[in-house]
Amino acid sequence: MIELRHIYKDYYIGDSVVHALNDVSLSIGDGAFVGVVGPSGSGKSTLMNILGILDTADCGEYLLDNTSVADMSDSELAQLRNRNIGFVFQNFNLIGRMSIAENVELPLIYQGVKLAKRRLMVKEALEKVGLSERGHHTPNSISGGQQQRAAIARALVTRPSLILADEPTGNLDSATGTEIMQLLHELNAAGSTIVLITHDHNIAAQTGHLLHIMDGKLSDGGAGGHGVSGDGAGGHGVSGHGAAIKNGDACGRGAGDGAAIKNGDVSGAGGHGVSGADAGGRGAGGADADDSASTNNEQKDGRQ
Repeated sequence: MIELRHIYKDYYIGDSVVHALNDVSLSIGDGAFVGVVGPSGSGKSTLMNILGILDTADCGEYLLDNTSVADMSDSELAQLRNRNIGFVFQNFNLIGRMSIAENVELPLIYQGVKLAKRRLMVKEALEKVGLSERGHHTPNSISGGQQQRAAIARALVTRPSLILADEPTGNLDSATGTEIMQLLHELNAAGSTIVLITHDHNIAAQTGHLLHIMDGKLSDGGAGGHGVSGDGAGGHGVSGHGAAIKNGDACGRGAGDGAAIKNGDVSGAGGHGVSGADAGGRGAGGADADDSASTNNEQKDGRQ
């Protein structure tokens, strides 16, 4: 499903360098619900941008559904992002002049889906999030919780293999946040793979498996509050290590830790062995990887 192999990402600010991601290795299988928690500046937003193909690593390899994103053109990356990934953001990112149904429909328009099929898919997505009666409303005429439900419907409508949720409860009160988390659990139970990025440990603990990020390094936090208990669901062991390297990685830096998460829980296999020749990647300038670039990419895909 998702495999990161020795990912590095640096940003340059004047004469200073910020190691946003430092030898991150991660494997997530279909049907997982993973929470990534860390404070501001820990690298979690950079990790989401890499996972969402909104940015590229300086080196390392990223495989999504067994497809390497290395050497893809911008149009190929946009197509992969639009078809395989659904985004849910803290600020909802709905277009105010459009109805809820039109917001949900927008990614399908970018995919070239015909009108009749689009309308059916929008109807199904709104039903899943409990907004069947709100499709004709504009975003500013419904509550914050309903706006986030609409954003989740937009993420779901293309039937992506991965849902990335960036602080999905951050702008909501606690009761509404609980409702949104329950909805995400229902979607995960129905088969959706979800990666949730947050600074809130209480929210992250509600996922099936918890990962911590600090100073660009990822560590295994073990089972969350749902779906995994003890040594892992179904008796699988939990491992946050195993990112073996031979002769250094593609950046010439040392080994770090990895985590392997498969089938909704954590396998005991740990990370993946990678030789120096295997850990290739594509370079990217740190100066281009800011929030505005991410937003522009989302708009190109119809995921405003």
